[in-house]
Amino acid sequence: MALNQTDFASLGGCSKHSQIDWEANTASPNAKYLSAVAAAGADVLYIVTGERKSASPAAFQPAKLRRVVEEFEEALQQKRRPRITPAKKAQLIALAYDHFPGPEKVERAAVDEFLRLLA
Repeated sequence: MALNQTDFASLGGCSKHSQIDWEANTASPNAKYLSAVAAAGADVLYIVTGERKSASPAAFQPAKLRRVVEEFEEALQQKRRPRITPAKKAQLIALAYDHFPGPEKVERAAVDEFLRLLA
């Protein structure tokens, strides 16, 4: 997208400092940020996993990714689980994204099971 950190952070509605933290893997972006940069054309799967997918752009479902991220964030806050690294969180979200067929099929019980496997 050829943007500097300040401009890319602005797309997601965050500060340059937050953008730097996410790029340094010391924090994780939230669903609102991911949704905003996806709407601007960013490859959110690459942002979350660090891997480019060979699937066609039509196959990517931003609404599904947003639901998966929101469910994980809510589950992590409610369950008072130990803090997980941004890299591990990204792996779990990528696995869950592939698991669920669509945004309406994202189920909390399955998200809890993913997190249980982490323990």
